[in-house]
Amino acid sequence: MKAHGLGKEIEGVWAPGDRVVIIEDLITSGGSTIETAEKLRAAGLVVEHAIVLIDREQGGVANLAKAGIQAHSVFKLSEMLDILVELQLLDDAKRQEVLAFLRQPR
Repeated sequence: MKAHGLGKEIEGVWAPGDRVVIIEDLITSGGSTIETAEKLRAAGLVVEHAIVLIDREQGGVANLAKAGIQAHSVFKLSEMLDILVELQLLDDAKRQEVLAFLRQPR
């Protein structure tokens, strides 16, 4: 339940059987997106896709796929790092450090 708005877990005009897409700013493991999908599905909504602004590339896309959700990311974090290096806003050593961190098992 949200503390703002109407305080409902699912707001808007919808009916069981409607198809919805989840929109996320960032995905790491995908856990919160899967939780959201489970709540929407429990209400009778069909959830098969999620649009994500940034994929941290830490297993979230694969975890969503296992839950029957296809992720569509606008950016992958590695791509963003490449752009920052290209623009000389980040040095390659720091890029490598961040990539190594992202690859660490959680």
